[in-house]
Amino acid sequence: MNPTVKINCKAAIEIALEDLIPLQRHLKQLTQANFEKLKGSIIKHGISFPIFIWKHEGQKFTIDGHQRHLVLRKMAGEGYQIPPLPCALIQAKDRKEAAEKILLISSQYGRMSEESLDEFLAENDLSFLNSRTSLNSHVKSSAEPGSIAIFYR
Repeated sequence: MNPTVKINCKAAIEIALEDLIPLQRHLKQLTQANFEKLKGSIIKHGISFPIFIWKHEGQKFTIDGHQRHLVLRKMAGEGYQIPPLPCALIQAKDRKEAAEKILLISSQYGRMSEESLDEFLAENDLSFLNSRTSLNSHVKSSAEPGSIAIFYR
């Protein structure tokens, strides 16, 4: 029997993986290393957050969740069972507005400092995440000295 991906959240609707159309296309790249990290996260935690979609003319376009969509499609090809995915409905009047919302959801306005991250990890007993490489963290050179951005999606 093939393993089934766990669904660990609820949303407005559930949609089959094969019915989702990536709107973002090649906006972001997913390295093989990050592909494997995301796949491992999905195997361990399941789908913990809804995929954001925009429904237009009977089609269901992915606004947020493109990398999960890519990884899940490959996992399905490897024999994993992918149940219908929880999806949140995002309103947009047209494709242009939907594309703008992709950029909005990809924006990162807040920044963590190394100190605030260490404090958060300690307060929540997340010592297993002490290795910043497990979070795929990157120190950003920005106007805010010492700020870091964490990419863990």
